[in-house]
Amino acid sequence: MQKIVKWIQILCCINCISFLGISQSWATTLSFDPSSSSILAGESIDVDIVISGLDPENLAVFDLNVNFDPTILSYAPNTGCELGEGLGLFDFFEASDESDGVTAPGTINLAVESWIWPIGDTVYGDAFFSDQASSLTLATLTFTGLAAGNSSLSISDVILGDENGASISITSTDLGTGSIEVSSPAPEPSTMILFGIGLLGFSGIGRRKTS
Repeated sequence: MQKIVKWIQILCCINCISFLGISQSWATTLSFDPSSSSILAGESIDVDIVISGLDPENLAVFDLNVNFDPTILSYAPNTGCELGEGLGLFDFFEASDESDGVTAPGTINLAVESWIWPIGDTVYGDAFFSDQASSLTLATLTFTGLAAGNSSLSISDVILGDENGASISITSTDLGTGSIEVSSPAPEPSTMILFGIGLLGFSGIGRRKTS
């Protein structure tokens, strides 16, 4: 998160001192897609983190935490996240992944910086951000059902910035919530049959002992 804050501060100085401390306010929201879902223990599900309402703003940097119940869901740090490329292509060094990953049980930090404007051609940067969609998928997280129960999903500690280094204001009411319900799988028919045979056998032994 410190890297993100420093990045915004540097951009503020490069562009115009008047940008310092200025916070623009638009109807920007963050949400989960799907917002609610149901899976069985052992199954996995993909959940998108989506930002909407950017127009007329653009997004050049974000830093946020996603929270879930680690007793109900599991998350694989190395394979459970695919970052979107709405801020630039990672393979072409247009954007960098600054995520800290799992910072505590049930907390995932996601952070991306776009480098198109600061170090690239200004004309290209202006064109890129003017063509940026008003709704972007920031990341796709994969969760696996661990135990029966209902895990809430939430977003916290959000930092958003535009190409000029100005912060994008977002309040707690603009942060969507989600939930994943995990159910225990039903026993297979063959298991139930074997269990029934075992009960019958146990009952027969009991009768023989009684006689």
